[in-house]
Amino acid sequence: MTIGFIGLGLMGQGMALNLCRAGYDLVVHDLSRASAAPLEEAGATWAASVAELAGSADVVFTSLPGPAEMRQVGVGDGGLLSALKPGSTWFDLTTNSPTVVREVHATCQEHGVELFDAPVSGGPKGARSGKLAIYVGGDRAAFDRVGGVLDAIGDQILYVGEIGAGNTAKLVHNCASMTIRSAIAEVFTMGVKAGVEPGPLWHAMRQGAIGRARTFDRVGDRYLQEAFDPPSFALVLANKDLRLALELADQLGVPMRAARLVQEDLQEALDRGWGNRDSQTPLLLQNERAGVTIKLSADEVQAVLDRGRPARTPAQSGDDMSTADAADVKTNGRRIMNELMGDGYVEKKDGNRNSFNDVIQDYSEEVCFGRVWARAGIDRKTRSIVNLAMLTALGRPAQLAHHVEGAISNGCTVAEIKEVLLQTAVYCGLPAAGEAFKVAEGVLQAGGQLD
Repeated sequence: MTIGFIGLGLMGQGMALNLCRAGYDLVVHDLSRASAAPLEEAGATWAASVAELAGSADVVFTSLPGPAEMRQVGVGDGGLLSALKPGSTWFDLTTNSPTVVREVHATCQEHGVELFDAPVSGGPKGARSGKLAIYVGGDRAAFDRVGGVLDAIGDQILYVGEIGAGNTAKLVHNCASMTIRSAIAEVFTMGVKAGVEPGPLWHAMRQGAIGRARTFDRVGDRYLQEAFDPPSFALVLANKDLRLALELADQLGVPMRAARLVQEDLQEALDRGWGNRDSQTPLLLQNERAGVTIKLSADEVQAVLDRGRPARTPAQSGDDMSTADAADVKTNGRRIMNELMGDGYVEKKDGNRNSFNDVIQDYSEEVCFGRVWARAGIDRKTRSIVNLAMLTALGRPAQLAHHVEGAISNGCTVAEIKEVLLQTAVYCGLPAAGEAFKVAEGVLQAGGQLD
């Protein structure tokens, strides 16, 4: 199978590299050939035009700025449909207008091409590591035949419904995110102006009924630190997503009063030239209106995150533990699990939960993360090193991949990871260690830790 990939920006480049690493024969195209350099070094072939790429591909991925670009690349002069063979598949990864997607899909059907809208969530880091949620809309039977290729670029492949459903789900998600963050900034400035220090106020919000769902955590790394550069998700892209969501609401006759107020703030931030800063930058406007300054250091933010209820030791975990105590341990465990393993791991774990395995899922969160990882006996870096050695010895590559990422997050260097795997080879033999080296190398390359 030959795969074509068009659009090698912050998201596209990482996803295309993962297709290369999965062993697919890859052909790439972008407006800038320089963006394709890492792909060509990895073995991909450059196509000088969209049509040239389409003529050689069985499956095409596009990762583009928005609806206009997707339409032009797909059905414009010299676009994909001018050269794709009948029976080909096109996955559009762009966050797009469901209406535009359906219109383009109708044209694709006339040419015998199967189009799926498949916007992704997870940011550039997820694109590099392969930890992306992919919301898929399109024909179910066709998806069952060809959807397996998405496993190379994401760890949560979510079939949502017919064509356009993928982008509807993505727009609902992003619209909610931006509206909730603006509401948080509004009430936060009220609390600070009332005389409460930002750190204790944030902690109080996090420990309430809604806060325990970790609704308020996402403002810690950006808004509370005034750390908006470089962006994890640029304001100009967030504004495009919100605009598409409101256009969809207009088409459906759905009032969106809160979201429209948020759009006004995003537009004001764009007018100030903040388009290439992080999408949380508009929250500064609320600070200005309230006349308050809110800025915590990274250490202060981490201190609040670490202020969860201390986990009980196994000796204290008998029948005397109340439901509230157990809930606190589980909440703390989920926080630690998220910090160690990342959003993608947690979302995938939750997606696999059902009425049969929920008890073992709870056990993992409460005991492994809520108690053991929460203990103060040894630091997280040391625990990561121990886990790398054990998982190598036990021959568990899937778990090892997650823990290599966690080890980097916990302060392990590439050299230290290499030495741990080498030391394990002394006692466990070369086969186990050799497989571990392959797994770790793939994870470190995807995360940009290796040249």
